[in-house]
Amino acid sequence: AVQVCRAVGFDMVLVETSGIGQGNDAITEVADFSLYVTTREYGAPSQLEKLAALDFADIVVLNKFDRPGAEDALKEIRKQFQRNREAFDQSPESMPVIPTIASQFADAGVDQLWERMASLLNDRFETEFTAAEPRLGEDGFPNREPPIPPERQGYLAEVAAAVRGYHERTDEASRAVRLVQQLEAAAEQMGASGKASAADDLAAEAAEIRSSVPAGAWEALGEFETMAEAYRSGQASYTVRGKDIPVRTTHETMSGTKVPRVALPTSEDWGERLGWIRRENAPGSFPFTGGVFPFRREDELPVRMFAGEGSAERTNKRYHFLSQDQGFNRLSVAFDSPSLYGNDPQERLDIFGKVCESGVSISTIDEMDR
Repeated sequence: AVQVCRAVGFDMVLVETSGIGQGNDAITEVADFSLYVTTREYGAPSQLEKLAALDFADIVVLNKFDRPGAEDALKEIRKQFQRNREAFDQSPESMPVIPTIASQFADAGVDQLWERMASLLNDRFETEFTAAEPRLGEDGFPNREPPIPPERQGYLAEVAAAVRGYHERTDEASRAVRLVQQLEAAAEQMGASGKASAADDLAAEAAEIRSSVPAGAWEALGEFETMAEAYRSGQASYTVRGKDIPVRTTHETMSGTKVPRVALPTSEDWGERLGWIRRENAPGSFPFTGGVFPFRREDELPVRMFAGEGSAERTNKRYHFLSQDQGFNRLSVAFDSPSLYGNDPQERLDIFGKVCESGVSISTIDEMDR
């Protein structure tokens, strides 16, 4: 396979093994120079003595340098590399052991690795590979500040726990308000039957449980009654920037059937109502599972004209075509990859092929204006 790649003129061929571990250095028979990639998870420092790759590798890469313990691993590998080469007249820091964070976009460690590779290739084979100077941190290492700080790396678990806790409180409050409703109904029935003593006991128990329920639960049930009455009347309203906007709550089909735009629960059970309020609720109300707007606007179709290809002028022409004779103009822009990543269009190979592809190329204020 290497011979085929050379025959068709590739400048460089990278041969990746499936992992050679502590032996099998046959890769060195087909490679001009060898690169060994490892991580912190090699075990105790004594395990490094068994790694044959440290004997023949021209460059060693310590990837995942953002993981805890990576700096200690870097020192251990450099010391072992120095011992294997018996290069005691050189400092461990000068050994060709490069820390990288390959998962990090534009990682300075990967840039440093390429700089070292390019220099090695140019010296050994008189090639002309070029490399920019890596932008390392003040400590000489790639930036190790993760997007999510270590103390928040379990944030998804925190979110899940918060949601589970919310639903547990909902279930608890629903059971309590249902019990209050049942006790008050029983007290009323006992009072009507002339059993005043039992009615008083039931009412006292209901009052005690009612006081333990958060005030927000009773407020939510009261607001539900107000909302349900407005929906039943056929007219409701919501406020935008201090202005009340009336909305019809029913839609009449061609056959004359009136269909509610928002279906409210018909249950008389307070617990079921509270559960619905805290899990679903009407559109425009917390927890917004039905959307953030109370009702869909009637004066504008929810159609977004999505376009973007080539130059700013070409995309603008496309927008005019899409929105021609339409009573509304809702436009969304698709940018090409260089624009999305903040790169100017240029002849750099990894950029040039993406300019104007799958989107519009925008690199200046003037292009955005056009």
